[in-house]
Amino acid sequence: IDKIGRRPMLTLSMLAAAFSLFIFAYKANSGNTTIIVLAACAFQAFSITGWNTIDCMTGELFPTKVRSTAMGVFTASARVAAALAQIVNGALVSDVPVLLGVAGFVLALGAVMPLFVRKEMIGREIEDDLEKDRSSDDEVENERNDREEVSHGEVKALVV
Repeated sequence: IDKIGRRPMLTLSMLAAAFSLFIFAYKANSGNTTIIVLAACAFQAFSITGWNTIDCMTGELFPTKVRSTAMGVFTASARVAAALAQIVNGALVSDVPVLLGVAGFVLALGAVMPLFVRKEMIGREIEDDLEKDRSSDDEVENERNDREEVSHGEVKALVV
């Protein structure tokens, strides 16, 4: 991932997974089990590469303060999409080549999405702003304490 970058890795893996699904769809009814098994194995390898790249990208694109929230949102979105995909799969299961072709088309469409990610993380440090946030939280707390002391002092001055 570090040599070619996250965006190219994701795009290439999605395109390769889509291509392997297209081969699978083309040969699905041919009875040529060797090609079918090779296409299925290639699909699994490339789709796993894509998912691992997505996990790396999501973890690196967001500062530490919001990283877990971003990962949660993306995970929840992926689960909703997976559930919706089962509805489409159920509708197309009677025609396996069409089902595989639709899945390949969606993967090919998804290969375009990394082009919209502006940051490429090759050679860059992950944004970790917790120390900065902790020091700014301390400053806010100190200011709050100073204001409380001043307001208590003013009340004492008014009482006396």
